[in-house]
Amino acid sequence: MEEMRGKVKKVLIFGLSSLYAGVEALILNYVNHLDENEYAVDLVVTERKPEYLDDKLLRNVDIRIVPNRVRNYVAYVKSMDKIVKTGGYDIIWANFCTLTDIQVLKSAQKYDVPIRIAHSHNSENMGSFLVMATHLMNKKKIIQYANKFYACSDFAGEFMFGREIVESKDYKIIPNAIEASKYRFTPEIREQIREKMQLSNKIVVGHVGRFHFQKNHTQLIKIYKKFLEKKSNSILLLVGTGNLMDEIKQLVHREGIEGNVLFLGNRSDVNDLMQAMDVLLFPSLFEGLPVTLIEAQAAGLPCVISDKITKQAQITDLIKYESLDAPLENWVDDIEQSLLIKRSDYLGTIQNAGYDVCECATWLFD
Repeated sequence: MEEMRGKVKKVLIFGLSSLYAGVEALILNYVNHLDENEYAVDLVVTERKPEYLDDKLLRNVDIRIVPNRVRNYVAYVKSMDKIVKTGGYDIIWANFCTLTDIQVLKSAQKYDVPIRIAHSHNSENMGSFLVMATHLMNKKKIIQYANKFYACSDFAGEFMFGREIVESKDYKIIPNAIEASKYRFTPEIREQIREKMQLSNKIVVGHVGRFHFQKNHTQLIKIYKKFLEKKSNSILLLVGTGNLMDEIKQLVHREGIEGNVLFLGNRSDVNDLMQAMDVLLFPSLFEGLPVTLIEAQAAGLPCVISDKITKQAQITDLIKYESLDAPLENWVDDIEQSLLIKRSDYLGTIQNAGYDVCECATWLFD
């Protein structure tokens, strides 16, 4: 990196999907806080610029559009090759949930980009058998193309790269950092939002995440229904969208709890919604390290989460782990215990743990 000091470093970032979720939030958190006098940023996207960039992107970038890999693989490879060959990049930052597509790193190695980062954001397969087979094949080869390896947790690191890389000098845990001050618990904002949403006299259980099998919304609904039997003045807020949204709406209808469940879709005010919540319910089947849990702890929000999530997510004393195999009653007891926690300011704790992007964006590529 010594030869790169003193000049603007050019970075190509891969890994943004068309849907705004945790990985996209993390990437843009860092991008927005990279000094424009030090880093010029290009973003790779498929087919078209995602709409969320208009709201979420707060600095100048160049958008590099590639064809759909599945529909036209040859054109995709040629396009990625051309972008990397002509881009003059110092750094490639490739973000992955599985290693099904590592072409950007292949191109980077082919054209001698000096810093080639593979960054893991997940700890289990999210797709089909074919996805997993391709992932395992590329896992064996990833060291040929990347020379730096990042992960949000050791769970995610071992899944993506294997033990040998995790124990190497080129491996690093990168915090899923957020703009922590936006989430700082503020009683006045809490009351304003609860009044605006007509939640002032309600117990508010929340969940933030896309409707994907990983997030385990089916069990979430079952847990909440059992809780509702004890606390009839409660409301469940579901933030996010996804392929399973209609299926979960049908489940809520069958369970007869439509009047107590609000589907809020994608929101730009998650920080305010977390102020209004009383507890976050998060029974995921697997995770890397969810950005949502960092945001919730920054907001001083108690969280009841699955034991399949890494212990590295437990930055504060606000996290309560529960087994996915436990009776629903155990989850309900955990929620009730969490409601006894007095909301307070955890901003300093989050900052001291290294999860404030304002503090740590500068060393992401140093």
